Amino acid sequence: MTASASAPAHRLLRRLVLATSVPPLLQAYQGVYRLVTLLALRLFRSYPAIRAVYLTRGSAKGEVVPLVSDIDFLVIHDGLTQRERAELVAAYGRLARRTRLLDVHMQILDETWLRRQIAMDDHFRFRFAEGKATWKLLYGRDYVGELPQPEPSALEPGLIAEIKVWWMLLVWRLLGPRKNSREPIVRNSICYKAVSEVLKAIDGLARQRLTFDRAAALKAGKEGLDPSGQALVARLQEHRRRGFRTPDPAVVAETTAFLLTHLDRFYGDARSLPTGATDGQQVRLDAPFGEVPGGETVLAAARELADTLQRCWGDAFRGAYLVPSVHFNLDELLLLVAVDPEHPPAFDLLAAAAREHRARAAASAGRLRLFVLLANAAFQLDAEDLEQSWQSILWPPSNPDVFALAARTDRHVAGASLCGPPRPAGGALIRGFLSSEHVAFGELLDDPAIYKLETLDFLRVFWKTAQLTVMQRGISRRELVFPLTPDAVRRALVAEGRPLPDRLQPLADAFAAALDGRRPDVAELVPDAIAYLKEIRA
Repeated sequence: MTASASAPAHRLLRRLVLATSVPPLLQAYQGVYRLVTLLALRLFRSYPAIRAVYLTRGSAKGEVVPLVSDIDFLVIHDGLTQRERAELVAAYGRLARRTRLLDVHMQILDETWLRRQIAMDDHFRFRFAEGKATWKLLYGRDYVGELPQPEPSALEPGLIAEIKVWWMLLVWRLLGPRKNSREPIVRNSICYKAVSEVLKAIDGLARQRLTFDRAAALKAGKEGLDPSGQALVARLQEHRRRGFRTPDPAVVAETTAFLLTHLDRFYGDARSLPTGATDGQQVRLDAPFGEVPGGETVLAAARELADTLQRCWGDAFRGAYLVPSVHFNLDELLLLVAVDPEHPPAFDLLAAAAREHRARAAASAGRLRLFVLLANAAFQLDAEDLEQSWQSILWPPSNPDVFALAARTDRHVAGASLCGPPRPAGGALIRGFLSSEHVAFGELLDDPAIYKLETLDFLRVFWKTAQLTVMQRGISRRELVFPLTPDAVRRALVAEGRPLPDRLQPLADAFAAALDGRRPDVAELVPDAIAYLKEIRA
């Protein structure tokens, strides 16, 4: 049977299972999940280098909704070769396709890398604190159990990152063209998860305490909400009690509206948190718009999209601004669409905006990112890569470049100008981001795969690594410079006494050429370019 022929049969089976996920059949379906878990575990144990296997997230907590929930694994290894890893991923993928119950995004972590990430990555540290409390060890050494219990204050940046993860998941699942996204059980369950996880993170930040139980988080968070928020939480609690099967056409719209307004107020209050505080470090932006590679092409697409949204959103539309950010590639631009923070566009209008944006992806060469801007933060609407959730919510302490540039008149695209300009300042969040990205890109330089990248991908890595390197050097100085174009990076390199060598100057023109669809040949420059990056990082 072909894949297209089996699709209707699978949909019918899915609906049958969802309709009958009550005792005693629920227990039978849970037994199938346990069987698939054992099949995956047998696969993992066939590789001696695998030291531990954990069941994570909802699977470990027993929060499984048949044919909606995936089985999530974390695998820790010591010495798994590239060939063995490729074989494992392929075999796991085949099992996932046959059973349809496994999360295809299996985590495979090296033991050494794991310990380093816990030490330097805020969100990673939070997730492993959650794992210490909730994950289930299926096989091997209990690395997670051996970790020290972190202080709640040390997890503050990770909790802020966790909020971004759940906003990204909500947008990815419901604003994008995802399979089964119209089914009540999918819509109800993702709304329940997003609201409970967001309230859980906010409670941890406000009260310096940690809980990893969604039901408890909803109950605790409900008390501090206004009547409309309390009513939404009550409905979500009832949906959970009924197994998320009851149709509720309004739940997505009301959840989205609640999260936008509630989170925007939270981000305003979070400026008083230690993590959200800025300090005396000055920020200087070097970002002439004319130097953005291919910027005029993206600007034309942004203006067309902004005009469309201004017509569709009516009085909710306030203005639109086109800016770069160190959190994105040097050729990407963000369209921030400011709206009435008390009455943001309804979900249907946000979904229409996401569709309009996708329709213009070719015109902007996929280099335009769409955000809705409220009073205190900007929320991404074009979530495509779940691994990039740290980009999904922007606010001044973590993204001073974005908000300072948006207030400039030369970044104004439509509607009213932003009040300002704000005075951007450095702080713990932006410095932590720069440090972790600096390390990550440095490790990429030692990965043989970098020599196999496509030309445009390599040029993006080269310029981003150079940008992060010069910014990392400025972290401890009175002034932190944000060089946000390739020419700005070259100026910063000169200021550091590490100018781009003459032999590598063609990489700037090659970047612009690759973005225009041409195919510049830089293969001979790649070894020298990597050697130069390693030299300036030393």
